[in-house]
Amino acid sequence: MWFWWGLSSAFFSAVSVVLSKKLLKNTSASVVSWSLFALNIPLVAGLVLIDGIEFKVNPGFYLAVLGSSLVFSLAMTMRLSAIKHGLLSKLSPLTAFNPFFVYVLGLIFLAETISLKGIAGLILITLGAYILNVKKLDGHWLRPFKLLLIKKASLLFIAGVFLTSVSAILDKTAVINTKPMNPALGLLAENLIISMILLIFLQLKKPGWQLEVKQNFKGLMVTSLIYGLSSWSVFKGFSQGPVALTVGVKQLQLFFILIFGLVMFKDKPSKYSWLAAILMSLGVLLIKLG
Repeated sequence: MWFWWGLSSAFFSAVSVVLSKKLLKNTSASVVSWSLFALNIPLVAGLVLIDGIEFKVNPGFYLAVLGSSLVFSLAMTMRLSAIKHGLLSKLSPLTAFNPFFVYVLGLIFLAETISLKGIAGLILITLGAYILNVKKLDGHWLRPFKLLLIKKASLLFIAGVFLTSVSAILDKTAVINTKPMNPALGLLAENLIISMILLIFLQLKKPGWQLEVKQNFKGLMVTSLIYGLSSWSVFKGFSQGPVALTVGVKQLQLFFILIFGLVMFKDKPSKYSWLAAILMSLGVLLIKLG
């Protein structure tokens, strides 16, 4: 069942990305980020009840939730630094290696092993995701790696990608420290913490942010609800299967974004896009068969 949760998360995540990009035309990135975590809190609270009213929480739950929230917030800050230095488009292909980092960390800290088919699937998904992002660089396939050697800011970006993987491990740790497992509970706690962190940032650095929220409330709310469903699906996947494979299947969001662009905006995919889509689809199939 974890496979279908990962696939659901990929679909919902793709929808939220498309809607977020539309919102960013009239709304600041910091307001959109806060809304993604804050506005869906009532929905996630309801999902906690759906996952089960009676449960117990181990001490490890609190450490994992707090750790994941702080690590994820730090990862976001590092990525924003890359944006500030104009490196995001040049470094975005490196986000494809997130499942690889998660696999290694899951093997070390959670003792999770996966089949050879699963590993092959992760490799194909990583390669496909890299191709989808690197096609924007006009064929400069190795530029992201070269930038790691010559641009100090690029090291912050890859560190942010790695910390995102650490956050996923902590997310699963939070999930498995509820008995019986209640995935939505960890998500609710993290959303509350991250929302508070971003709220403090908005209050200090973004005067008038409340007006932005009011003017774009409907779009922000819909996007946040869909993002909440995506996050919940990931946590459900964590509760039932290997964290690396769930994260790997979630990478298929890039494929869904490609399809949405073709159907909704008539964006004609390049030959590289189709190659990436085929590789990612084969990767997901191998994971499912594994």
